[in-house]
Amino acid sequence: MDNNIHMNYLLTLFNTIYMAMLFHQEISSRVGGRAVQATIKSRDELPLVLTIADLQKVLGISRVMAYELVHREAFPVVRIGRAIRVPRESLLRWLNSEAG
Repeated sequence: MDNNIHMNYLLTLFNTIYMAMLFHQEISSRVGGRAVQATIKSRDELPLVLTIADLQKVLGISRVMAYELVHREAFPVVRIGRAIRVPRESLLRWLNSEAG
């Protein structure tokens, strides 16, 4: 049951953030208890390859939630040694497919 609630929350959050990126809106989120102001005017402003910290800022999620996300089988990650990276285009495709 908790996984369904988590998934619904993530889908809603991802859809909201994806729409903000598409419409060049300013979004505010909270990361690690601190206010984070993120202005995304285009998908090209995202780094080519995102880190866990980038995912936190872009998606407005906690560090724990970001790690849970990158450990899902269907989530697009690249592992370089112990480093976890997410290619920008793969993330955007994943968001689009999750938003339905």
